Amino acid sequence: FLKNPMKQIFLNKLILSIDVGSSGSNLYKSSKLLKKISLQFPSFGMAKRTIKTFSIRRGEYISCFCSLSKKKGILFLYKMLKLKNFTINESNFSLTSTFGIGISDHLELGYNFDQKIGIHGINIIGDLSRRGYRIKLKKRARSKIGFKHRIFKKNSIEW
Repeated sequence: FLKNPMKQIFLNKLILSIDVGSSGSNLYKSSKLLKKISLQFPSFGMAKRTIKTFSIRRGEYISCFCSLSKKKGILFLYKMLKLKNFTINESNFSLTSTFGIGISDHLELGYNFDQKIGIHGINIIGDLSRRGYRIKLKKRARSKIGFKHRIFKKNSIEW
């Protein structure tokens, strides 16, 4: 517990993503699954460039994702950490304030198998922040985050 409330670290948002790699029925199924898990409608991600070996065209929808914030995000993160025995590898943390966890199939979360949807793996990316981080995002009077106020890998792991 820190005395200074500005130094307290909290979960800014949690992003759930399913990367299918192709558009069509698989992407539709994964979006239905993400809607079922997060209880909100997912967004779709496009391919930035064409990759012939994977038969992906530029501008084609290849993934779906949604972001959970505040209470929803913390509850889902707790569920994920319970699966991972409340441990995350040090390699899962970035040098800044983000971390990532992945599971190979969504059935580990306690959902029943649905033959129409199939089995999909889910990537979870968490973003940590402190109070005052809005200053780097706002439009008017934008400023940099000071060195002492930034979140580093060590702070993320301690959190």
